[in-house]
Amino acid sequence: IQAEQAVFKLNEEQLGEGISHLTLFNQNRQPVAERLWFTHPQELKLVAATDKPVYASREKVRLALSVDTPDPCVP
Repeated sequence: IQAEQAVFKLNEEQLGEGISHLTLFNQNRQPVAERLWFTHPQELKLVAATDKPVYASREKVRLALSVDTPDPCVP
């Protein structure tokens, strides 16, 4: 703390994708400042697969979607 100001340095790479909610509390555990930080998510590769190559008109389509990008949160 200098001149009644506190400065915090965060490594942006350690914050997760999406919205990070940062709250500063005083000694009585009361919030005194809040900030939101947004990190754009990495590009996802979506893979779509159907159970049949061709469908008749108005026939129900069975579609399976999956993400081909590894999740960094899962060990």
